[in-house]
Amino acid sequence: MNTQYVVSADVCRLVERWSKQSGFSTPGKEFFSELRKSFCDYLGLLFRDFEFVTEEVIEQCFLCATSIHGDSILTLENVYSQSQYQFSPTRVIDKTLADKGLYHRFGTQPLLAQVRELKKAKIRELAIFDDVIFSGDLIERVARLLAQAGIRVTHVYAGVGIAKGVRRVERLGYAVTCARLYEHVIDQVCERDFYLGVPFSGRLLIGSENVGIPYVAPFGKPEVWASVAENDVQDFSRFCIQQSMRLYEEIERVSGKTLLCKDVPRKLLQSVNCPETRFVDHIGSYL
Repeated sequence: MNTQYVVSADVCRLVERWSKQSGFSTPGKEFFSELRKSFCDYLGLLFRDFEFVTEEVIEQCFLCATSIHGDSILTLENVYSQSQYQFSPTRVIDKTLADKGLYHRFGTQPLLAQVRELKKAKIRELAIFDDVIFSGDLIERVARLLAQAGIRVTHVYAGVGIAKGVRRVERLGYAVTCARLYEHVIDQVCERDFYLGVPFSGRLLIGSENVGIPYVAPFGKPEVWASVAENDVQDFSRFCIQQSMRLYEEIERVSGKTLLCKDVPRKLLQSVNCPETRFVDHIGSYL
């Protein structure tokens, strides 16, 4: 059985978007290429069949959708696309790291309010675009909410599709198009979930002001959330922290100023009470 480990790229786009709004500068493409090479080389040692899906691959899937459906597309992940209609769900956890289900992303309206806005716009049909179809559960929930608002889903697009989840969506009666389709995977994870403080990284802490729990120990559960073998968790987590430090040190270098904990786009629970501390120093203390 071909069991691949798949990571979808997004850190470069997210950092670039954040830096334009924050007063910090974006590292160059060569830096991100080197950062990602280190990441891919390391993950390739942990997982024999490791595959990294670039932003360009996922963006092409969105462009394919727009060529067919025009503006009638509801995006669930706007890292790769800018659409007139957006829906912003995310998975949340509590302080014990227990799953608390589906919620709205920080800075957006509650999910039912987002659906009401779509209904007020008198939309009758929409195609759905997401970066990944994993279990198919998210697509099913969103389609159900849309149906309750009288909106029919015409097609589902995803940059990465896992066959079991894709078949589940197809059984609901929706045609599905994916840029990359995998029959069997060990896991599929977004690149951002391994980088501390990157926008939308990790799982959102419910009831918090934009606190994310990354897939890195001692913060989150890489063995559960990212299928990292327990024997590898500590070394893997040190690597992720070091990668994060490289990223923020380069942001500081090209920006000519220090990045503090309060400046980071996605807060860490452990750094909320030390807003004036340099972020690189703070996360380096966990090595």
